[in-house]
Amino acid sequence: MAWLALAFADSVKPTGNPRVTPEVTQDVCLLARMMATNLHYSQIEDLMFELSMWRCSDELRVRAEELHRSSKRDAKHYIEFWKQVPASEPYRVILSDVGDKLYQARERSRHLLAHDISDIPEEGTFTNIEQVSPSLLASIFSLLNILLLS
Repeated sequence: MAWLALAFADSVKPTGNPRVTPEVTQDVCLLARMMATNLHYSQIEDLMFELSMWRCSDELRVRAEELHRSSKRDAKHYIEFWKQVPASEPYRVILSDVGDKLYQARERSRHLLAHDISDIPEEGTFTNIEQVSPSLLASIFSLLNILLLS
């Protein structure tokens, strides 16, 4: 999984295009963030439905149980599940948490783009790769561990 980090820098010299204002740059960044989270969200959702295993590492099971216990009743419900993702499917619990935060990040970006304000707190979203990596890496390592033990 490769991630691209963008760095912004101020320039003393103007770009020459008077239409490229800080507001335009902000809107472009919000639009790019919204599109990126939408792509990641759809991939996580697809993976969530394909990965129905119940066997996992002890570490992942503990993480999934903690997430399931702390999950909110108003969390996004996915099409395939009438209610909350069952605790007996740890990979889906982990991925649904990632998906929920990606969904919230996308919606926050959409609100900011449309209204310059959002009622979705930034804490309920992903703002950097360090926040999403542990869940995905724990799932990958668990799958590899199960594969090696088979």
